[in-house]
Amino acid sequence: MESGPRGYLRVIFLALLSLALIGPWMFDRINVPAEYTCHPPNVRLYGDFCGVPLSGIQMLNFIFSGLIFASKGLVDGSLGFIEWLRQVAFSLPGFLILLPIFSMLNIVLRRAQLSQQIFNLVAWVFALGVCLVISLSGYPRLFWALWGVWLYIGLAFGQVILGIMDLSLRAET
Repeated sequence: MESGPRGYLRVIFLALLSLALIGPWMFDRINVPAEYTCHPPNVRLYGDFCGVPLSGIQMLNFIFSGLIFASKGLVDGSLGFIEWLRQVAFSLPGFLILLPIFSMLNIVLRRAQLSQQIFNLVAWVFALGVCLVISLSGYPRLFWALWGVWLYIGLAFGQVILGIMDLSLRAET
Protein backbone atom coordinates (compact mmCIF):
# COMPACT_ATOMS: atom_id res chain seq x y z
CA MET A 1 0.00 0.00 0.00
CA GLU A 2 1.22 3.48 -0.85
CA SER A 3 2.29 5.37 2.24
CA GLY A 4 3.09 8.97 2.96
CA PRO A 5 1.12 12.15 2.28
CA ARG A 6 0.25 11.18 -1.31
CA GLY A 7 -1.27 7.88 -0.20
CA TYR A 8 -3.32 9.50 2.55
CA LEU A 9 -4.49 12.22 0.17
CA ARG A 10 -5.61 9.60 -2.35
CA VAL A 11 -7.55 7.72 0.34
CA ILE A 12 -9.28 10.98 1.33
CA PHE A 13 -10.11 11.60 -2.34
CA LEU A 14 -11.60 8.10 -2.62
CA ALA A 15 -13.77 8.70 0.46
CA LEU A 16 -14.99 12.01 -0.98
CA LEU A 17 -15.65 10.31 -4.33
CA SER A 18 -17.90 7.84 -2.53
CA LEU A 19 -19.81 10.78 -1.09
CA ALA A 20 -20.03 12.37 -4.57
CA LEU A 21 -21.49 9.17 -6.05
CA ILE A 22 -24.12 9.04 -3.29
CA GLY A 23 -25.13 12.65 -3.97
CA PRO A 24 -27.55 13.81 -6.70
CA TRP A 25 -26.31 13.90 -10.30
CA MET A 26 -29.44 14.40 -12.36
CA PHE A 27 -33.22 14.60 -12.19
CA ASP A 28 -35.76 12.01 -13.22
CA ARG A 29 -38.70 13.99 -14.59
CA ILE A 30 -42.16 13.21 -13.29
CA ASN A 31 -45.41 14.85 -14.36
CA VAL A 32 -46.92 16.92 -11.56
CA PRO A 33 -49.46 19.54 -12.68
CA ALA A 34 -48.37 23.08 -11.86
CA GLU A 35 -51.21 23.62 -9.38
CA TYR A 36 -49.65 20.98 -7.09
CA THR A 37 -46.41 21.47 -5.24
CA CYS A 38 -43.29 19.38 -5.58
CA HIS A 39 -42.50 18.07 -2.15
CA PRO A 40 -38.82 17.85 -1.13
CA PRO A 41 -36.50 16.34 -2.15
CA ASN A 42 -38.29 16.84 -5.48
CA VAL A 43 -37.75 20.13 -7.29
CA ARG A 44 -39.97 21.98 -9.76
CA LEU A 45 -38.12 21.85 -13.08
CA TYR A 46 -40.54 23.67 -15.37
CA GLY A 47 -44.23 23.69 -16.23
CA ASP A 48 -45.88 20.45 -15.17
CA PHE A 49 -42.67 18.62 -14.33
CA CYS A 50 -40.90 17.96 -11.07
CA GLY A 51 -37.50 16.37 -10.79
CA VAL A 52 -36.68 13.47 -8.53
CA PRO A 53 -32.95 13.67 -7.72
CA LEU A 54 -30.99 10.60 -8.81
CA SER A 55 -27.66 9.78 -7.22
CA GLY A 56 -24.60 8.94 -9.26
CA ILE A 57 -24.95 5.32 -8.17
CA GLN A 58 -28.57 5.20 -9.39
CA MET A 59 -27.55 6.80 -12.68
CA LEU A 60 -24.76 4.26 -13.18
CA ASN A 61 -27.16 1.46 -12.23
CA PHE A 62 -29.59 2.56 -14.97
CA ILE A 63 -26.76 2.77 -17.50
CA PHE A 64 -25.31 -0.65 -16.72
CA SER A 65 -28.64 -2.44 -16.35
CA GLY A 66 -29.58 -1.07 -19.77
CA LEU A 67 -26.36 -2.53 -21.15
CA ILE A 68 -27.12 -5.92 -19.59
CA PHE A 69 -30.66 -5.97 -21.02
CA ALA A 70 -29.34 -4.89 -24.42
CA SER A 71 -26.75 -7.68 -24.38
CA LYS A 72 -29.48 -10.16 -23.45
CA GLY A 73 -31.54 -8.82 -26.37
CA LEU A 74 -28.60 -9.26 -28.73
CA VAL A 75 -28.15 -12.88 -27.63
CA ASP A 76 -31.83 -13.82 -27.87
CA GLY A 77 -32.30 -11.95 -31.16
CA SER A 78 -34.82 -9.37 -29.98
CA LEU A 79 -32.27 -6.59 -30.54
CA GLY A 80 -30.16 -5.92 -33.60
CA PHE A 81 -26.44 -5.29 -33.57
CA ILE A 82 -26.80 -1.56 -34.35
CA GLU A 83 -29.22 -1.05 -31.45
CA TRP A 84 -26.88 -2.99 -29.17
CA LEU A 85 -23.94 -0.87 -30.35
CA ARG A 86 -25.96 2.27 -29.61
CA GLN A 87 -26.55 1.02 -26.06
CA VAL A 88 -22.84 0.26 -25.62
CA ALA A 89 -22.01 3.80 -26.78
CA PHE A 90 -24.57 5.15 -24.31
CA SER A 91 -22.90 3.12 -21.51
CA LEU A 92 -19.38 4.36 -22.26
CA PRO A 93 -19.68 7.49 -20.08
CA GLY A 94 -20.53 5.27 -17.10
CA PHE A 95 -17.32 3.34 -17.61
CA LEU A 96 -15.37 6.59 -17.94
CA ILE A 97 -16.79 7.83 -14.63
CA LEU A 98 -15.76 4.65 -12.79
CA LEU A 99 -12.42 4.06 -14.53
CA PRO A 100 -10.37 6.65 -12.57
CA ILE A 101 -11.75 5.33 -9.28
CA PHE A 102 -10.47 1.84 -10.01
CA SER A 103 -7.23 3.25 -11.38
CA MET A 104 -6.71 5.24 -8.19
CA LEU A 105 -7.50 2.20 -6.06
CA ASN A 106 -4.82 0.32 -7.99
CA ILE A 107 -2.31 3.09 -7.26
CA VAL A 108 -3.24 3.21 -3.56
CA LEU A 109 -2.97 -0.55 -3.11
CA ARG A 110 0.28 -0.95 -5.05
CA ARG A 111 3.32 1.17 -5.62
CA ALA A 112 2.52 3.23 -8.72
CA GLN A 113 4.57 2.88 -11.87
CA LEU A 114 4.94 5.82 -14.24
CA SER A 115 2.62 4.21 -16.79
CA GLN A 116 -0.08 3.72 -14.12
CA GLN A 117 0.18 7.36 -13.09
CA ILE A 118 -0.16 8.52 -16.70
CA PHE A 119 -3.14 6.19 -17.23
CA ASN A 120 -4.72 7.54 -14.02
CA LEU A 121 -4.26 11.13 -15.18
CA VAL A 122 -5.80 10.41 -18.59
CA ALA A 123 -8.71 8.58 -16.93
CA TRP A 124 -9.38 11.60 -14.71
CA VAL A 125 -9.32 13.95 -17.71
CA PHE A 126 -11.92 11.81 -19.53
CA ALA A 127 -14.08 11.51 -16.39
CA LEU A 128 -13.90 15.27 -15.88
CA GLY A 129 -15.08 15.83 -19.45
CA VAL A 130 -17.97 13.39 -19.11
CA CYS A 131 -19.10 14.93 -15.83
CA LEU A 132 -18.95 18.45 -17.23
CA VAL A 133 -21.21 17.36 -20.10
CA ILE A 134 -23.61 15.70 -17.64
CA SER A 135 -23.73 18.74 -15.37
CA LEU A 136 -24.09 21.34 -18.12
CA SER A 137 -26.73 19.39 -20.06
CA GLY A 138 -29.08 19.36 -17.08
CA TYR A 139 -30.90 22.27 -15.54
CA PRO A 140 -28.40 25.15 -15.12
CA ARG A 141 -30.64 27.16 -12.83
CA LEU A 142 -30.74 24.21 -10.42
CA PHE A 143 -27.02 23.43 -10.40
CA TRP A 144 -26.92 23.75 -6.61
CA ALA A 145 -29.32 20.82 -6.23
CA LEU A 146 -26.96 18.49 -8.12
CA TRP A 147 -24.10 18.77 -5.65
CA GLY A 148 -22.93 15.17 -6.18
CA VAL A 149 -21.79 15.71 -9.76
CA TRP A 150 -20.22 19.06 -8.86
CA LEU A 151 -18.29 17.47 -6.00
CA TYR A 152 -17.05 14.79 -8.42
CA ILE A 153 -16.03 17.52 -10.91
CA GLY A 154 -14.13 19.39 -8.21
CA LEU A 155 -12.37 16.23 -7.07
CA ALA A 156 -11.57 15.23 -10.66
CA PHE A 157 -10.14 18.67 -11.36
CA GLY A 158 -8.06 18.41 -8.20
CA GLN A 159 -6.81 14.98 -9.24
CA VAL A 160 -5.82 16.29 -12.67
CA ILE A 161 -3.85 19.15 -11.09
CA LEU A 162 -2.22 16.85 -8.51
CA GLY A 163 -1.48 14.26 -11.22
CA ILE A 164 0.27 16.83 -13.39
CA MET A 165 2.26 18.08 -10.40
CA ASP A 166 3.15 14.52 -9.40
CA LEU A 167 4.34 13.66 -12.91
CA SER A 168 6.36 16.87 -13.19
CA LEU A 169 8.05 16.20 -9.82
CA ARG A 170 8.76 12.65 -10.91
CA ALA A 171 10.29 13.91 -14.17
CA GLU A 172 12.63 16.24 -12.24
CA THR A 173 14.06 13.38 -10.17
